[in-house]
Amino acid sequence: MSVSPYVPTNSPVLRQVAKVIPSERITSKPIQELIDLMINTGKKESSMAGLAAPQIGFSFQIIIVSDKAFVADRPDPDDAGENSFRVFVNPKITYASHEKENDTEGCFSVPGDVGIVPRVKSVTVSAYDRNGKKVNLELTGFAARVFQHEIDHINGFIYPDRIFRFLPDADKFHLLNNANDSPDYQLERLKKYKEAIKAWKVKHGNVDGFRWPDTISKKVWEHNMAQSVPDWKNDPLPPGKK
Repeated sequence: MSVSPYVPTNSPVLRQVAKVIPSERITSKPIQELIDLMINTGKKESSMAGLAAPQIGFSFQIIIVSDKAFVADRPDPDDAGENSFRVFVNPKITYASHEKENDTEGCFSVPGDVGIVPRVKSVTVSAYDRNGKKVNLELTGFAARVFQHEIDHINGFIYPDRIFRFLPDADKFHLLNNANDSPDYQLERLKKYKEAIKAWKVKHGNVDGFRWPDTISKKVWEHNMAQSVPDWKNDPLPPGKK
């Protein structure tokens, strides 16, 4: 049985604001080795859209984002093609649109579950690449969602926090499986979920109002799973654009 590279959902590192890396240290050996470790972890997951350093236990402001995330349409999560990643150090959202939309998200830090998460449609992000060069990106759609998800990680947030922040009674955090389920059952549940989501989107054009039989409450999330609550003063979205 292989050991998961991801820290548990209730790990304190997932609630910390990760350390900013001085620009002159980005090309240092320890940081480059951490970046390589993150990329190698990501390459083992064909469905991975992004990864933040805290997810594998390192409290640094580094994220990697799959090249697949930058395509016009949301990529097929079942695409087994090779995954390659772009590196972003000290990423920061400098602008966020007012307009929001709901869509599904999963996370390797919350295995076995999926949520319908409200995110802003467009963001501007500033960061450094792995060579220490400053980059600025204007992002919309799925790419904007991925960056918001990963930048949340380096600020101590996990996607269910976003669901429950303004919707404490939301029923959009969905249980797909747990550790006691057989692999075949887990695959069957995931297949049924994808089919249900797809059918709902075809009929309604979005995922708003979608229901799944097994949901997780705010209390279960904060007290049983994360075993902590987020500190919203660290919210990475610019003021007034939340």
